[in-house]
Amino acid sequence: MTHVQMGAELEVLLGDLTIGTLLVGGQHEGGATLARFTPGSDYAKVAPLFEEFEDAVSEVSLHAAGDVADRIEALLPSLRLPSGSSRERVYDLQIFRDGGASFRTEENR
Repeated sequence: MTHVQMGAELEVLLGDLTIGTLLVGGQHEGGATLARFTPGSDYAKVAPLFEEFEDAVSEVSLHAAGDVADRIEALLPSLRLPSGSSRERVYDLQIFRDGGASFRTEENR
């Protein structure tokens, strides 16, 4: 799954939690993959972390945003196909209140 296809629907995992799904929309010039996030039942457990990141970015508090990003990375974000059991580690996972999301695969890290 290293190369993520536009239109792919992927489950988002943080540790043992399946927090929702991503519908891949395309790739940004900087290498990040852009997507639409649909929360699952476990998302409520981690939503404050992503909201804190979004607030730090909005306030241009890069130090705070970096700290929160490190906490998200520590949860080992990964993606998998809904029918699959194999996971692929992703980096720089960002999920915003409006449903926008982005991530990087190993090849675009």
